[in-house]
Amino acid sequence: MGKGLSIGLIAIIILLITSVGYFIFQNQKVLKELSKAKGEQKTQTQQTPTSTASTQSAALVQPTPSPALTQIGTQSAIKSHVNSKDYAGLIPYMTTPKVNFSLMSSECCEPQTPQQASEQMKYINSGIPFDFNQQNPTIQNLKAKNPELANSFVGISTSGEQLAAFTIDTQNKISTIQLSVSWKLYSN
Repeated sequence: MGKGLSIGLIAIIILLITSVGYFIFQNQKVLKELSKAKGEQKTQTQQTPTSTASTQSAALVQPTPSPALTQIGTQSAIKSHVNSKDYAGLIPYMTTPKVNFSLMSSECCEPQTPQQASEQMKYINSGIPFDFNQQNPTIQNLKAKNPELANSFVGISTSGEQLAAFTIDTQNKISTIQLSVSWKLYSN
């Protein structure tokens, strides 16, 4: 057994030496790659201040234009923000400095800032969710019988009688908001 044990130990030692050599070789490869990457990073860092400075000055000279609104985009925003009761989300879609705002069958309201108008939208909270399908027969009938709604994007409550009508101008912004506690007030 002494001879077999000696051969086994020698085999294990050779295996360990080979493994250590392999790991040292791999470690050297990784170190070379890291030093190469650091060199590239230093080169980029040295070039970055000038490119950053020119980029910053270009950004100051040429402001980024805001994306153009589309009628479909504005209508989609109306649907989602009204039905989620996120009326402040409609502010960027409203004309500035004032939006025509009215509550049906009341003496309210004068033109309001977009912020004021978004706060007034709580008037229709109990009617959420709204159906903004312009092919809905009730909406089509309301538009046909009421000239003030004819060119509006109209929504009616699916759980009550509330109405919300939004007039969208040529820049695809909300210029008029008309709310009603009941769409039946328009059916006279």
